[in-house]
Amino acid sequence: MLVAANLAATAEMLSFAAKMGLDQLTLIEALKASAGTSLQFQARAERMARGDWDRVLGSTAMLAKDVHLIEQMGAEIDCPMPVLSSAARLYDRAMETGYDKTDVASVYAAFAEAAGLPVPNKTQG
Repeated sequence: MLVAANLAATAEMLSFAAKMGLDQLTLIEALKASAGTSLQFQARAERMARGDWDRVLGSTAMLAKDVHLIEQMGAEIDCPMPVLSSAARLYDRAMETGYDKTDVASVYAAFAEAAGLPVPNKTQG
C-alpha cells in the first residue's frame, strides 16, 4: 500500500515538474536529501525520469495485483482508501498501455501520457 502510493506520488511529482519546465534529474537530486525522500523514491525516481524500466525489480502487474487485493480487503472491512484507489487507476492505465511486465517505475508513463508529456524511452504501444 505504501509502496504503491509512494511510487504514484513520485510519478505525479515528476510529471508536474516536467509540465512546469523543471529539469527532473536536478529536482530528483535535490529531493534525495529532503524530508520527501524514501527508499522507493531513491530506487525509482531517476528510473522514471529516464524511462529505465526494462530491468525489472518488481513488475507493474505484480504491484497492481497487490493494490487490488488491498482495495478488496478495504471494501470488505468498510475502510475507505481514496489515495490507494486513485493510484490503482493509474497502475491499471500503465498495464493497459503495455507496461505490465516492466518495472513499476513505468507507472510514470501513465502520468506523463495523462499530462500530455512525452514518455521517456517509449517502446511500448
